[in-house]
Amino acid sequence: DLINALDTSTWTRAQVLRAIAESQQVFNQEFIQGFVAMQYYGYLRRIPDAGGYNQWLTYMNAHQNDFRTMVNGFMNSDEYRKRFGVNPDNP
Repeated sequence: DLINALDTSTWTRAQVLRAIAESQQVFNQEFIQGFVAMQYYGYLRRIPDAGGYNQWLTYMNAHQNDFRTMVNGFMNSDEYRKRFGVNPDNP
């Protein structure tokens, strides 16, 4: 449909590009990856390490609505707790 709209000049290239970028397929493909990366930037204030990122990505792809477990994992991580002066061995 988008190619046809472009070929018949019904839509401009910008409109077709926007339709693709806002499509459910693109959302489904990119949302979880962005959400996992956002946790690293937000809670740990650093770029994701490949191993941890891939673990969380695998978990989130298997449990797509379980954001709570991942957020809890970041908030209770030693790295996050040390930032606020909480001893992870003696909460």
